[in-house]
Amino acid sequence: MNSLSVPWCKICGITTMQDSLAMCAAGVDALGFNFYPSSARYLDADKAVEICAKTKRAFPEVQRIGLFVDAPAEQVRQVVGLVDLDMLQFHGDESPEYCEQFNMPYIKVLGVSEKTDFTAFEADFASA
Repeated sequence: MNSLSVPWCKICGITTMQDSLAMCAAGVDALGFNFYPSSARYLDADKAVEICAKTKRAFPEVQRIGLFVDAPAEQVRQVVGLVDLDMLQFHGDESPEYCEQFNMPYIKVLGVSEKTDFTAFEADFASA
């Protein structure tokens, strides 16, 4: 008998309560909330507070992840202080020290090219 592992599933770009609750009911493991102002899927922190609070009450097992791209550290701290997030996700040129300063679990996204050094990236972001 083959044992198949179930993939971890995160839906990113949540902007409405309806979408958040529907994705949770569908069985996702995590929801991504985009705090990058230049994105079409940007979510204002005040709206995220409401969505995350209701989602956590209804589906406490679903992780809430805040996505940032080269954001000033103060902006990240401000969002973290308002929004009940479980994890952070960084999509820019953030350093390991930058990512670690928030004392939260984090995901670091890697831009891939022919010159990408995966071993160095893994060593640099060992705390991710």
